[in-house]
Amino acid sequence: MVLAELQKGRRYGKQMDQAIIHALDGVGVNDGYLSTRLRKLSSLGHVSDYWDSDQRYFRYYEITESGLEYFQQLLRDLPERVDLALKVYLKFQSIILKYE
Repeated sequence: MVLAELQKGRRYGKQMDQAIIHALDGVGVNDGYLSTRLRKLSSLGHVSDYWDSDQRYFRYYEITESGLEYFQQLLRDLPERVDLALKVYLKFQSIILKYE
């Protein structure tokens, strides 16, 4: 979702957080997780980051060419990963229902 949001142009971390909350109908991600994910994507060269010259509290993020390629790979891999995650969650739900 971070890389998808960055394809719209450079964004502040807080802007991405709000976009994720909106996309997930009010469900957000932990601020620490988002920061960690952005740092990881930056260290891999998929995202560039820099401070806003006027506001040292705000950091901009932009997707790189490498990030665009990585995003395309994710789009190919994600359907299978989502299917697996759904299968696991449904199994988990069936176990929980046994105890209600």
